Amino acid sequence: MLRSCLAFVLVLTLAPVALAQPAEPEPAEPPAPAEPPPPPPPPPAATPAPAQQQPAPPMQQQPPPPAYPAPAYGYPPPVYGPPPPVAPAQDTSAYRHDGFYLRFGLGAAYGAVKSKGQLLGTDAEVSYTGWGPAYELLIGGTVGSGVVLGGGLLGQDIKNPDTSVTVGQGVSTSKVQQDGTLGLGTLGMFVDWFPDETGGAHVGAMLGLGIIGLNGDNGDSNPGIGGALMAGYDFWVGKQWSLGPEARVVFAKQSRDLGSDTLDDTGVGFQLALSVLYH
Repeated sequence: MLRSCLAFVLVLTLAPVALAQPAEPEPAEPPAPAEPPPPPPPPPAATPAPAQQQPAPPMQQQPPPPAYPAPAYGYPPPVYGPPPPVAPAQDTSAYRHDGFYLRFGLGAAYGAVKSKGQLLGTDAEVSYTGWGPAYELLIGGTVGSGVVLGGGLLGQDIKNPDTSVTVGQGVSTSKVQQDGTLGLGTLGMFVDWFPDETGGAHVGAMLGLGIIGLNGDNGDSNPGIGGALMAGYDFWVGKQWSLGPEARVVFAKQSRDLGSDTLDDTGVGFQLALSVLYH
């Protein structure tokens, strides 16, 4: 009974407080979802892309000029060092015929000498023929383009010449071989010409005294005249040296006193030699 009374009193006390509080609003319903937007219109038909042009090659830029350092005040310190080497001078005379000229050579030769005159009041002719060595020695210098002037000796020996004697009106008395040597040559001035200063061909001539070796028991010779023609080819074997074959024709003429008689001697020689040249 007592519990019922207390419950009733508690209800009466709390009822006005509950009535005074406002009722909580009910939660609002969520809004309806919006309708989706219409799809976008289709894109226009694609046009072909224009052909791409090749880009122009980039222009090469010139390097900037070198920058010059700012001038320094005062004198720079001296620089010491060896002088630059001097370039060797080119030898323009190598393999060229110029300057000093020296020629010498040996070879073989054929010679013929005739002596004509009066012997004891009778016309007589003596002929000498035979083979022997040939020799030459020429010294000179170049005076122009390939032209050489100088002096020298061209000679030959006739070893054990065949001798024939004719006396009177063509009557031959004897033909024998004499023992000994008969010399023939010329001593004088010469000219030698090289058409090409760097080539080997050359031609030349000599004019001077004629030499025929008929002296001693054969009488005393008087000065005569002599000359020679020569031609050959020199092959280079060094900067200044060359050698080669050479052909020569030598001529000599002189008179000879034999007692009270006078004889005229005439000789000609044909020479072929190997010539050595410094030129």
